[in-house]
Amino acid sequence: MDEIETCPHCKTSKYNKPNMKLMINICAHVLCETCVEQLFYRGSGQCPKCKRLLKKSEFRDKIYEDTYIEKEVAIRKKYYKDLIRSENEFPSLREFNDYLETVETLIFNLANELDEEQSLKKIEELKKEAKESAKNRSRIIMEPKKENQLYEYTPYTFYHHGPNMPSMTEILQNYSLNMGSNSYNLACGFPPYVPIQRFLNDSFADLYFTVRSYPALDGQ
Repeated sequence: MDEIETCPHCKTSKYNKPNMKLMINICAHVLCETCVEQLFYRGSGQCPKCKRLLKKSEFRDKIYEDTYIEKEVAIRKKYYKDLIRSENEFPSLREFNDYLETVETLIFNLANELDEEQSLKKIEELKKEAKESAKNRSRIIMEPKKENQLYEYTPYTFYHHGPNMPSMTEILQNYSLNMGSNSYNLACGFPPYVPIQRFLNDSFADLYFTVRSYPALDGQ
């Protein structure tokens, strides 16, 4: 039979009070909601078991059956948001990985109550570094960006390896009059000189183009 959840302070169980809600703080010691309201009515107070100073606002509903997981989640929720840094803030990937490993080691120490004083001191140092890095990152973002040079259009030069094409004026004066426009071309939006221009372009192309000759073979 599963063990009935009980508040360790007032000994109330869910058997006697089915709607009882168990809550947990960063020290991972469980209290029912009623005890939290009574012991921390001023906003803060000591944990009745470990005497650690706790804030009422940091109590949350107990979710996991394993209290160690609850403790680690609470520690991460309290400190991790102030220690988040991106890879771009470090000179190399190796230093970024070392930083992540340091953070995980500190969380492990706090969750297992190992070198708590030194770990908390180190966390404060890392929080200051992360805050300073965030300021520098914001300063870079706020700096006005240099305006890019405006694009200048350069007309495309077509090398067709032949005589120069007649100008558009010459085409309109000398060629277009001899070629009528049908309703199909006009409906598609093509003026009369377009097919003439394409015909002349194809005719003049590659007239000056030569293939490089290969060296003559001996005796030929």
